Amino acid sequence: MPPDEVGQRVAEAMWESAFDFKRVVLPFIRGLLPPGEFIGLEDLPRPRALEVVDQVAGIDVWYVTGMTRLQGIASRIQYGGEPFESFTIRARLPSGAPTELGKRLEALRSHGEHLVAPHCTVQAWVERPRTGRFVMAMIVRTEDLFEFVSEHPEKVERRANPQDGSEFLVVWAADLRPGTRSIRVAPSSAW
Repeated sequence: MPPDEVGQRVAEAMWESAFDFKRVVLPFIRGLLPPGEFIGLEDLPRPRALEVVDQVAGIDVWYVTGMTRLQGIASRIQYGGEPFESFTIRARLPSGAPTELGKRLEALRSHGEHLVAPHCTVQAWVERPRTGRFVMAMIVRTEDLFEFVSEHPEKVERRANPQDGSEFLVVWAADLRPGTRSIRVAPSSAW
């Protein structure tokens, strides 16, 4: 696939994810957090400053509370009617470019250097892009998720994406829940 076509597909997937986050995921996680404003960073077009925050720090949404707190949220929306209670983390790209795994671990290890990382991570399932119903979402402190990955590699699965050759880590919510602040969210009609 030509690079410009790949770039177009990535941009479209980001737009769909941002659209569905606002459309169906945000209403369900909003009730779990104190009142605040959610500001999406993946809406296109966007200034270079916001693009860098997304690409380098992995922040897809800013969450502002009381004009005194600014927290980043990382979001991954997956599509399909049957959700898996897991968080996925991109661990390797065929190009060898840095991934969210390496960037988040480095930022979390380097607090003293004031590196930026999302405060929490949302993993959500939506039936299909743009029009599908909300299926499930989970939220966890990013630090808890990546600490678990570092401390319990035996409980983390590695899976390859056959479409693009990327490798992902799979962290099952059942393994992660003890001792973390993970929260499962779902519409009551789905269960």
